[in-house]
Amino acid sequence: MRSPCRLVLLLAAAACTAAGAQTIHKCEKAGKVVYQAVPCASGASSTVKVDAGPSEEDMAVARQRAEREKNAAAAALAAAAAANAARAPAPPIMRGGLRASGDCASLAAQLAQASNRRNMALGSARQGRGVQAGSAADNDIAMRQMEVADIAGAMRARGCGG
Repeated sequence: MRSPCRLVLLLAAAACTAAGAQTIHKCEKAGKVVYQAVPCASGASSTVKVDAGPSEEDMAVARQRAEREKNAAAAALAAAAAANAARAPAPPIMRGGLRASGDCASLAAQLAQASNRRNMALGSARQGRGVQAGSAADNDIAMRQMEVADIAGAMRARGCGG
């Protein structure tokens, strides 16, 4: 069981003050190694020097350096994101001259709106009991159906479900 010994050493090292190095005594009790601040009772001990941690000034310098590095990394990330955005391809132009753009949720909303427009055109045609090929109503239905197909294709290209 080495972990209790390491824990004792860690606690002893943490107890050290910044004033300077302290001496820790390594003793053996009941066949186990223990670390303590006072010499061993048996008189047979070895000492371990534990140096003090970094000074407050060293820690302040390290914090400032870390802050500078963090700011530089954030600036580099922002510059890379801006460069990627500038190079990003435009959304595909659909047959009606519209662009299918946005994330999956906005594409789903566009698809729902386009489907509603198509269904309204179909409903109007049904009320008129048929549509002649090449008529304005026929062209409207065809355009609405292409709009739905284009948005559905854009969703598939982006990996959107549904």
